[in-house]
Amino acid sequence: MKLKKRWPVLVLAGALLAALAVQLNPILEARIFVALHGEELERAILEKDPPTLPVLQEGDFTTWTGEHTMEEFLLTARGSTYYGVYYSHDDVPLAFQNTSVKLTQNGHAYWVWTAEGDNHGATQRLREHWYYFEAHF
Repeated sequence: MKLKKRWPVLVLAGALLAALAVQLNPILEARIFVALHGEELERAILEKDPPTLPVLQEGDFTTWTGEHTMEEFLLTARGSTYYGVYYSHDDVPLAFQNTSVKLTQNGHAYWVWTAEGDNHGATQRLREHWYYFEAHF
């Protein structure tokens, strides 16, 4: 009988813990974002329509051109650190904002970069054309 009364509290506590885990783990947030919205966003990108989602605020989406074009979605900014995902048209890993810094492979489907001062970041392939990024300044 007591369990029947407590199950809503347990479900709510579990949901809150899951939400906290996503907030504390940017790559998990990125994986979930791409799983939920990747196909819809990819369709909009390929049809040259500006991607719109209720979870995206103004300024969260930017197209960066260059040798390889990328569509970047900023998911989280914490101080001077940025996390998000990008769609790579040519399915190649790219540095934050498509800058020309050199990427160094550091494991399977994971690349790191360093720039002037203590600026650095990483990118990881999530699935075909989709990559996670983090940039620290």
